[in-house]
Amino acid sequence: MTPDLIVLDDLGVERRSEYMDEAVYTVVNARYMANKPAIFTTNLRTSDFENPKDESQKRIYSRIVGMCDFVPVNGPDRRIGEHNIKKNGIGKILKGAEQNSTTE
Repeated sequence: MTPDLIVLDDLGVERRSEYMDEAVYTVVNARYMANKPAIFTTNLRTSDFENPKDESQKRIYSRIVGMCDFVPVNGPDRRIGEHNIKKNGIGKILKGAEQNSTTE
C-alpha cells in the first residue's frame, strides 16, 4: 500500500469469491483511507458502479466512486487490430513459403 500510485487493470473480471472480494476491498479501502491515488481500468459501465449486485461489490464500488473520476475510453479493441496485423503478416509468410516450395 506504500506506492505513490497503483493501477488495477480490468477491475471486475476477477473470479468472484469471498477471498477475491476481500483482497480487492483491502487494496481499494487502503488507498481510499490514505487518500492516495489509484487508477482502475474496467469494462464495467458507470451503472454497474451505481447499482452493485451485492453488498461486497457495494463496499468496493462506493469507495471507487468516492475517490475517482470516470473517464470513458472509446474506440476499437486494439488487441483485435494487433491480431489482424499478425495474422496478415503470417499469411504472407506462409503464402510465400508455399510459392517457394512449388517453384523448387
